[in-house]
Amino acid sequence: MRVVTILHKHRFSKSVLLSMFLLVIIVITCVSIGLSYSHLFGFVPASRFVSARGRQLFLDGHPFRFVGVNRYNLLSSDHHRSCGESWTYQELDHYFAEMNRLNITAIRFWAFQDFTNGTDFSAFDYLISLSDKYGIKLIPTLENQWSDCTQGGYKYDSWYRSGYLAPYGDYPLSFKDYLKIIVSRYKNNQEIMMWQIMNEAESKDINNNQDFQALYSFAKDISSYIKSLDSNHLISLGTIGSDQPGTQGDDYRRLYALSTLDVLEYHDYDDTSPFPNYLSQRFEDSRILNKPLFMGEAGIKSHCTGIGCYTQQQRADLFRAKMNAFFREGGVGYLLWSYRDNYPNPDQVYEFDASDPLAQVVKSFAS
Repeated sequence: MRVVTILHKHRFSKSVLLSMFLLVIIVITCVSIGLSYSHLFGFVPASRFVSARGRQLFLDGHPFRFVGVNRYNLLSSDHHRSCGESWTYQELDHYFAEMNRLNITAIRFWAFQDFTNGTDFSAFDYLISLSDKYGIKLIPTLENQWSDCTQGGYKYDSWYRSGYLAPYGDYPLSFKDYLKIIVSRYKNNQEIMMWQIMNEAESKDINNNQDFQALYSFAKDISSYIKSLDSNHLISLGTIGSDQPGTQGDDYRRLYALSTLDVLEYHDYDDTSPFPNYLSQRFEDSRILNKPLFMGEAGIKSHCTGIGCYTQQQRADLFRAKMNAFFREGGVGYLLWSYRDNYPNPDQVYEFDASDPLAQVVKSFAS
């Protein structure tokens, strides 16, 4: 009765009433089949979770671009087994404050079962609090292709086929069971930008024959499983992107065509070209798949002598050219390997600190 009275009072024309009626029907239909208002009207709703739409990332409803670093051992502490230098909570706070002064907005770190044993997430919880305090998004990488800081050694195709479904090395949990615990624990934390399944995944047998199908089946199973547990966060598989076994040629694109993988990744080491050939191929994949591409690791040597070593200023200039080319092409994020360790080691030729000219390059792109 009230609706009829209002409509009569305002004397809407039949065409206007018909248009309003059709709009209501369209909205109800879209909601009933699971389409969001953002799909219907072409906008991205504000959210503190980072989301992807086409080749862009969004945060709070606005396009989001991140610049940051890698620090693999952030979860190392004196409370449990560490890999690399360990950190106290005070040291971690100082570290995040330092990155905040450089306008860094993201940090990628290793969150393998070795760092938590599947039961002790106290260090991870503290990183969540620091992320919130300093506005630096977290990218946890959940397992390693290589033997570093994890169990089971190099991951051959047999691990990707079935080995991840059972405990391996000295781990008490299978990889999939570990995922269930860690993803379920943090699925509602907005401080996490994305889950990265692997560090530099590739797939071959013991005779060096590549096995795409093993990696594809693994990626499909695990990414679908994470999505079933957590609908809030993006998922990255984690690959180098320069024709490693199981990702060669069109196989890279076939992998990332999986609907449950949201973001493409590339790693760039010691190539001084602003735009390496393989990176050009990955951007082509990004355009074809209409998905974002980020630089997960990038490193150039300094603090050393010989071929492939550069002064700090030379390295800074090379990275300025690289980052310019990457973002000009439409990349969504750039992570350098690596910002200083807790106790800097001169043998770590890829690292830099706040006094390095590279720090100012990072700050200028992150601003």
